[in-house]
Amino acid sequence: MDFRKIAVLALVVSGILLIPGTLWSQADEPPFDWDEDSSPGRSLSVEIAMTMSQPPKGAVIISINSSGFENSGPNLAFWEKRAGKYYKLNVGLGADGSVEMIPGTNSTMLGGYIRGQAFDIALAEEGSTKHARAKVVPFPIEAEGSGDCKATAEVQTESGLVWLVMLAGYQPGEAVKTTSKTKKETLTDEMNASEEGEIILPVLYPPGSKGKAEVRAVGSEGCSVAIAYAIGKSALKAR
Repeated sequence: MDFRKIAVLALVVSGILLIPGTLWSQADEPPFDWDEDSSPGRSLSVEIAMTMSQPPKGAVIISINSSGFENSGPNLAFWEKRAGKYYKLNVGLGADGSVEMIPGTNSTMLGGYIRGQAFDIALAEEGSTKHARAKVVPFPIEAEGSGDCKATAEVQTESGLVWLVMLAGYQPGEAVKTTSKTKKETLTDEMNASEEGEIILPVLYPPGSKGKAEVRAVGSEGCSVAIAYAIGKSALKAR
């Protein structure tokens, strides 16, 4: 099973289009730093609308809007980062700044999403570092704990074995004890929250792992949160 299964409809209905995977081309790293903020004067946003009465499993309808770019046709590159790889598609813009993957369509249906999988994208001028980025998780995994503590989990690989757990709501520099648990093992660690009261925790599970996993984080000031999610083959079936 592919991490992203993107199909195509034979018809465009009401401006909504399923983008086939064949339109995307795998590319080298983009000419800009993916982790940088958007260039001054440029922005990109993604809106998700579950407007179908019976949507395909794991499917979402999205609209992507931009500002600060000119409608320069093939000179605009739409980038996606997926499981550590980069993919590129040339696009145009509508008069309102909407990203048109296919001319005349302002909405797109993407399918095959699993829980915790991000749609991480950028719009850039070809051959330039001027760009804008946006990221949305169609089916987020979130948890709220005691006090202001909260957590989210995002899958990072096609195997479902590498996850990024993001913890927030702690005091700057606060010592936080983390426990990562599956049926077969329990691992503990301790680290300090950033100046923003956050911790980014990569979690790697052994090959063949499946079922449920949990990460629990307890701060020295008493704030705690636990987040659970499926891993391995179990994650690839979760919608």
